[in-house]
Amino acid sequence: MSVKLQEWRELSPDKSAAKVQRLSARLRTRSEHWRDDTTQFAGQLARTMLRWPIPQGMNKGDLVGDCEFLIYRSANLPATSELTRNMDELNSEEAQGPAPIEDEFPIPAPVGDYRPPASDGVLAETKTVDVTGLNRGVIGTSPGEMTTDTRPLLRRPDREVVEQLTNDDLKQVLIAESELRNRGYSQAEIDLAEKVVDPNFAVRQSVVEQLPHLRNVDTKRWLLWMARDPNREVRHKAIMTLSTLLNSDSQVKEELRRLQVNEPDRLIRESLTRVINLHDQMSC
Repeated sequence: MSVKLQEWRELSPDKSAAKVQRLSARLRTRSEHWRDDTTQFAGQLARTMLRWPIPQGMNKGDLVGDCEFLIYRSANLPATSELTRNMDELNSEEAQGPAPIEDEFPIPAPVGDYRPPASDGVLAETKTVDVTGLNRGVIGTSPGEMTTDTRPLLRRPDREVVEQLTNDDLKQVLIAESELRNRGYSQAEIDLAEKVVDPNFAVRQSVVEQLPHLRNVDTKRWLLWMARDPNREVRHKAIMTLSTLLNSDSQVKEELRRLQVNEPDRLIRESLTRVINLHDQMSC
């Protein structure tokens, strides 16, 4: 991760600051269940990000709040001498912030095109792709050893990769994000996927409610994912929301029939039967 911060020096001030702000917010969101070494490392990163120059006109308040939160959480943990030494070395190099640059460098676009859902309603598996993985951090290692090797994920279906976004190990989360970018996912899609697999079922429920109103999102694709959620309330809400697409998408009925066959809950199966029968009657 420290390597990635160093790479961000090459970006324009606006772009590098935006990336740092997004990183600090993400670290804070995931910090509740980290191991001590991960929390310690995040605190060291926060000290670096807290000194990051923010261009005039950009709001620095959220960045400061996120960094102070991470630093506070790490303050009472036993420091790892090697980690602290490595990070102190990095911080001394980065104390002056990003080096001034003359031109604005473009952010590389994700590899590949956005794909429609698989015919069985599950996020499509992806063929082997060229890896352009980002050099992200490995928690508990020195900055010189940090990397994100996405090769173990190459042959895994999208669903498994997305589910890794909830891993308690920050390294595994960052590897999953890199692999999803390699598969053509935008940052907005990764952020959405993170909520779709959030351990808190209330968050997942709110995603179902928001999906029909989101722009540039394949609503059916994500509703089909959530129609297989482990929580019955989330499944039921997703299925009922999916049924509203019956008149606009001819494939939805077949998807609902597949869900009906595999649905473990009797009441949800009965709801699916009523929805399908009602649509059949109205179509006559």
